[in-house]
Amino acid sequence: MAKANRPKKKSRNKEIGKRGEDAAARYLEMLGYEILERNWKCPAGEADIIARDECTLVFVEVKTRTSLKKGLPSEAVTPQKRARYERIAGWYLHDECEFVDIPVRFEVIALLVAPLPARLRVRVVIMYLRCSIHSAALRGVEAIPVDVEVSVTYGSMPAFNIVGMVDAAVQESRARVKAAIRASGFQMPGDHILVSLAPSSIKKSGSGFDLPIAVGILVASGQVDARLARELLFVGELSLDGSVRPVSGLLAYALCARDYGLALVCADDAEGLVSIEGLRQLGLQSVSGLRAPAFTTFEGRYVHEEESNLDFKDVAGNDLAKRALQIAAAGKHGLLMMGPPGSGKTMLASRMPSILPPLDEDEMLKTALIHSVAGEDVSMILAGVRPFRAPHHSATAAGLIGGGSPIRPGEVSLAHNGVLFLDELAEFKPSVLQHM
Repeated sequence: MAKANRPKKKSRNKEIGKRGEDAAARYLEMLGYEILERNWKCPAGEADIIARDECTLVFVEVKTRTSLKKGLPSEAVTPQKRARYERIAGWYLHDECEFVDIPVRFEVIALLVAPLPARLRVRVVIMYLRCSIHSAALRGVEAIPVDVEVSVTYGSMPAFNIVGMVDAAVQESRARVKAAIRASGFQMPGDHILVSLAPSSIKKSGSGFDLPIAVGILVASGQVDARLARELLFVGELSLDGSVRPVSGLLAYALCARDYGLALVCADDAEGLVSIEGLRQLGLQSVSGLRAPAFTTFEGRYVHEEESNLDFKDVAGNDLAKRALQIAAAGKHGLLMMGPPGSGKTMLASRMPSILPPLDEDEMLKTALIHSVAGEDVSMILAGVRPFRAPHHSATAAGLIGGGSPIRPGEVSLAHNGVLFLDELAEFKPSVLQHM
């Protein structure tokens, strides 16, 4: 009796496997892959699916199981099977000369099938392929590219973990992302979600990873087309209703996106963006806009002809002090002013930027970058007005020079290409002045 049932069981498993491969192929096509081969055979073995995207050749192993009693389907892929797939890839590249120089990747699509005894009906749940979204992390006054890798695993205990040397603000994004996804009309996967921010050697801080994490979850769960995330760098904080909020350092993110040939996606009401040649900047109002997608295209903004209210010509008298300021401005010298309180030292120093030449395009970009990372207003910088910084004499070394965790530019950095005025110089701590 048992022997009579074996052919039937074998046929049944073959039918389940075929339907699983069909579902996997449809999923790959939805992600934008081109299916090149199905069940391709060679002397080294058989490849279930061979597909390609714009720049990568992918060899896919499809694994199916009817239950999780023996573990997850993906666990059936052993190192020996991976080595066999490497040999299969060698045979395929040997036969298809046009793919000789293309990168090769190996992936696993795992399926859990639920057969019914009376009638064969298959419910396929795909263990989604890894999804990687482009983002960046601030380090000092520059943005370092970060890959937000998202994996949604079916069959494990529900969890939502974020790894990759992240701080408390990034860990708190789990609650914001969940609420934003649900408020935007999407479904939050109830399975095990693992988010890895790579490289893990870089400290990640801030709420700018909310948007790329949400996009990664939606792409990995098949709710958003994977082609949406290509050639884009996402950065933004999410509110509980799904709207996207701007974050500090947008100019640094924009320069990072330009250097790596990507377009920047941030909040559509972000201030302080600068028109940068060769960079496409897109605005996103809400996570719900990812369905269409509904991006707002803008080229950045300059603040036009905005002048400071403090003008050197308003100073009456003080001819000797004015002459000293003119010489210091012309030669880029330091200046020490001594006098009794109320003699006009602060008044003269605060008007010194008005006799300095306007910022040129390169100076404007560098100065605005520092202020953008620090979360300062860049409107005057983008108008060409040089910065004027006057820290209090109780400022610490970190506040004057820069530092902290995360690292923040100090007053000296914020005065770059401008004027740094140390009022009551003798009141500053000697240890702070020695840092300069």
